[in-house]
Amino acid sequence: MWMRRLSYHSRFRRALLTLFTAVPIWLSASCGSDEIGNFSDFTGYCVIPADERKDADAHWADYLSTRMKRRAGNHVPVVIHPAEAPEGSLVVTVQLDKTAAHDYEVKYDEQGLRLIGRDKEKMLWLVYQFMSAVGTSDPRISVNDLPPAVLSCRNDTVGDFAFEYRGLYSPSNADPDQMGIFASHNVDYDWGLWGHNLHKTFGGNPIPESARALVDGNRSEEQYCFSSASLYQTVESYIIDQYGYGTADENARFCVMPNDNSEVCQCEACRKAGNTATSATPAVTAFIEKLAKRFPHHRFFTSAYSTTKQPPSHKLPSNVGVLMSALDVPLSADFTVTPQGRKFDGACKSWAAATSCIYVWDYMRNFDDYLTPYPCLKLLQARLQHFRELGVRGMFYNGSGDDYATFDDMQTAALAGLLVCPSTSVSAYTGEYLRRAYPHTADRLRNFYDEIEEKAFSNSGSHPLEPYSGISAAERAYLTRKSFEAFCTGLDAASKHTAAEERKKLNKVLTALNFTRLEMLRLQSTPSKGASAELLAGLEGHTAFPEMKNYREAHGLLADYIQEWRAASPWLDTSGDKLLKASVKILTDRDNNNPDPVTLTDGLRGFASDYHTGWIVAGDSRWECEIPAKAVSSATSLRIGLLHCKKWHIYLPKTVEVWQGAVCIGKVAPVAVSSDAFSERMEISVPLKGYKGDAPIRVRLTQSVNKRSTLAIDEIGMF
Repeated sequence: MWMRRLSYHSRFRRALLTLFTAVPIWLSASCGSDEIGNFSDFTGYCVIPADERKDADAHWADYLSTRMKRRAGNHVPVVIHPAEAPEGSLVVTVQLDKTAAHDYEVKYDEQGLRLIGRDKEKMLWLVYQFMSAVGTSDPRISVNDLPPAVLSCRNDTVGDFAFEYRGLYSPSNADPDQMGIFASHNVDYDWGLWGHNLHKTFGGNPIPESARALVDGNRSEEQYCFSSASLYQTVESYIIDQYGYGTADENARFCVMPNDNSEVCQCEACRKAGNTATSATPAVTAFIEKLAKRFPHHRFFTSAYSTTKQPPSHKLPSNVGVLMSALDVPLSADFTVTPQGRKFDGACKSWAAATSCIYVWDYMRNFDDYLTPYPCLKLLQARLQHFRELGVRGMFYNGSGDDYATFDDMQTAALAGLLVCPSTSVSAYTGEYLRRAYPHTADRLRNFYDEIEEKAFSNSGSHPLEPYSGISAAERAYLTRKSFEAFCTGLDAASKHTAAEERKKLNKVLTALNFTRLEMLRLQSTPSKGASAELLAGLEGHTAFPEMKNYREAHGLLADYIQEWRAASPWLDTSGDKLLKASVKILTDRDNNNPDPVTLTDGLRGFASDYHTGWIVAGDSRWECEIPAKAVSSATSLRIGLLHCKKWHIYLPKTVEVWQGAVCIGKVAPVAVSSDAFSERMEISVPLKGYKGDAPIRVRLTQSVNKRSTLAIDEIGMF
C-alpha cells in the first residue's frame, strides 16, 4: 500500500511539472503585491486535495471541482486528475488545516494555487470566494448567481475574519445554503435563546410564582427573579432537551436577558446577590455564570441594556459575553465624536474589563419604511471599522427579518463581505453585484445607488440616517424628488427591454418604489390625484410578492396603507380656511428639534398610520403656537387635527384653548376616543367668541395623561 502511494505521488508530481510548462513565470510569485493575469488565460482547472489520504481535503476538493464543473459546462475543462488536465491549466490544491495560523490563505507557489481554510465554515466560504473571483475575469465560469468575492484570489492573501459572529437578520440571509456562501449567521438558526425570550423555555406553560420578580412587595407578571431555583431548572432543562451539552465543535449561543422593562427583583436572595432598585446585573450575572459552569461548551450572553447596563465588577467566565446595542449611536460619519458615540465607547471599555467577548447589536434598516432605499453601507462600514478597533468580536445587524426591503439583496451581500473584511470597497462591491444581478440596468442602478450613498455619508453630520423616520428625513439626508422621479421613470422604461429573470427582479424593485413616490407625493401641497391613482395601482401589485406584505416593522400592512390613501386623501378640503399658508410660530416644542411650522397650515392631512409625515409631534406638558396679528381678519371657529394612538403614547390633549392676550376666546375638551382602531385622526372644532383680527392669538394644548405622553398636530385652520 505504501509503495502504491509513493508511485501515485511520483506520477502526480510529474504531471504538475508538465502542467506548468506553459504557465507564465509570474504565477509562482510569493509576494502579495504581484498578481497573476486573468483566470481566462488558463486553459482549464485541475482541483486536487492537499493530501488525498485525508477525508476533509478529499471532500473539499471534490466539492469545489463538482461545483466548478456545473458552472463551466462545456466551456472549459475542470478535472480532478492532473493527467487529464490540458496544458496550461491552473492546479488548485484544497486544504483544510485546523492548525493554520489564520482563518484562510490563498497561496501561489511552483505547484499552482493553494486554498487553505482553518475549519469547514472558512473552507466553504473560501471555495465560493475562489469560484466567484474566477468568474469575475473568466466568463467561461458562470457566477452571476453568486455574491462578488472580497478576495481577488489572484495573489497571495492571508487573513482572519474581522468578526467571529456575523449576524444578518434580513430576507436575503434566510437560506442556510446562502448563509454558508456569505459566511454569515442568522439568529433563527444559531441561537438557542435570543433577545427577551426567556418565556420560550417554559414551553407555553404558566410561569410559576417562584420564578417571578418581587417588586414593591408583589410578584410581578412582567419580570423574572434570577435567583429563582425554578427559573434556573427550567432554563437548564430547555438547554439539555433542545441543544444537549455541546462539544468544542458543536455548540450554541444563549442570550439571557430580563424582560424589557425597568423592574428589578428585590427578593432577599437577589438583594443579597447585589441587586439595587435599578440594577439587576448582580443576580442576572450569577444566573448566567451558573449556566456557563454547567455547560462549558455552550456560550452565554448578558446584555448591556436597561437594568443590566452596569457591568459586573469581576471577570466573567471565558464562555460568557455581552450584547451591546448601538441604537443610540448616530448613524453618521462623525459618530465617534458625538456624546452618544463617546458614551458607547466608554461602555465598551467598561465591559471589556469583565469579558473579552463583546457583540454589538446594530441596525441596517429604517423600521418605519422598508421600501424607501436606505443607503447605509458606507456609514455602517465606518462603524464596523471602529467597533473592530474597540475589540468587538461579533456583530448582529437587525434588518427587516422576512419582509422585503428595497436593495436588501445587494446590501446584505455587501455587509456580509464587510463583516469579513471591513476595508472592502463599497462602491466596487455593489457595482459588481449589480452587474451580475441586473446586467441590462446595472449602470442605471449603480449611478443612483452611488449617488444616494455619497449624499447620505456626506450629509450625515447634520442629517444622520435614522432607524425610525419618515420620508422627510430621507429627503433631508439623501433623496431629491426630481432626480428620484427621473430614476424611477428611466428604470421602468429600461426594465421593459430586459430578460425575464432581470425583469422579474426589477418589477419587485419598481413596485416597492411606488411607495416612496406616494410618500413624496404626500408632502406636495398641490393635489396630484392622477399621479396618486397611477402609483397606487402600481403599489397594489405587491400582492404578487408575499414578502412585500408589510412596509414597516409594526402595523405596516401595505393593504392598509393603500386603503388609507383611498379613504383619506392627503389634501384636505381647505375651502373657507382663512389661515391656509399663513405663517405660524411654534412657541414650545423641545422634543421635535425645530419642527417646520409650515406643516400646520399647508393644507395636508397627516395619515393616522404614520406620525412622521405631516405631523408636529411634541412631548411638552403644554404645547403652544402663535398666530400673528392680521393673519386672519375675522373668524368664528378654529379647527385642529389631532392624532390618538395609545401604542405610540400619543393622546388627545386634555384641553384645546385659544387665547387672545389675557382673554380665553375658545376652549374645548376633546372627547376620549372610543374606537378600537389602532390609531385615529380627529378634527376638533373650537368656537371662537370675541376674536379680533388685529391682535395675535395663541393656541394652547395641555397634556392629559402622563410625562411619557405626547401630542401630534397636523393642521390648524380658521373659519
